[in-house]
Amino acid sequence: MKYKALSVVYPAGQKIASGQKTIEVRSWMPPKYFSGDLLIVENHRFLRMPGETDTHGHAVALVRIRKVREYTEEDVNPATASRWDSGYYSWELEDVRPIRSDIPVLAARDIYEADLGEFIFIEKEKVMRSLSPEGRKGDSSKVYALDKVCVDDYEFLKTVHHVTLKPHVEKIWGWDELVQDSYFKNGFHPDHIQIIFYEGIPIGYLELTQEESIVTIANILILPRFQGFGIGSKIINDLIERNIASGLITKLGVFKINTRAKKLYESLGFQIQSETETHFVMIYGGINDSLTV
Repeated sequence: MKYKALSVVYPAGQKIASGQKTIEVRSWMPPKYFSGDLLIVENHRFLRMPGETDTHGHAVALVRIRKVREYTEEDVNPATASRWDSGYYSWELEDVRPIRSDIPVLAARDIYEADLGEFIFIEKEKVMRSLSPEGRKGDSSKVYALDKVCVDDYEFLKTVHHVTLKPHVEKIWGWDELVQDSYFKNGFHPDHIQIIFYEGIPIGYLELTQEESIVTIANILILPRFQGFGIGSKIINDLIERNIASGLITKLGVFKINTRAKKLYESLGFQIQSETETHFVMIYGGINDSLTV
């Protein structure tokens, strides 16, 4: 079924679906006589260029626009915005109906037409719980799947790379989008990468390399919306089991400032083998062996 749609960047869609965000702020107004349902599509990167799209969006809610007016300072909180600026419009949202669909939906600029297949309505409280630390505790019983990369996956993989690593890279070296685009392109080896799917949705990727008896997790990156569910832990545990059965050592690196990830890896049995200025090098098995970092 086709819907008029509006794309927003994570976590704005989740906040709209949960009722936390009741105003959407835009620099433009919707068509004068627009009415009816508006599909909120959430994706993980800003679409800045005319005609730019993202095929990895997810439908999160159906809403209606109650009123469009000038953006005021009083709108900052209901819009969950960081500040007020003049020249913007407040879209007051009503009749919010959170939905869940496992099929990716196109994200695009402006109001556009999107195809939405099967979906179910869910309770706002369930969306709210998914945004809280308690609601995001790991559940390793959930099914994940890994699949090969194709040429159409490049932009998705780059988005995952940028979204997940930017907070750490920015603190250490500063973030330059063009530099990071080039860095990702030069280091892109699709034969080493598998896309991570969770309940049929692409949520990140696993990148592995192997040299002799050492399997290195070059990257295991999961979009923020899906972090905290135990998916990464389950993937790493499964990999460790396979490596042990094959007599292989598992190795990875972690930013020193990423204390959360370091604690996770330690809880899984990894130990620090060495360190660089910015990273800890950790291994599972063979801690006393002489390894090349």
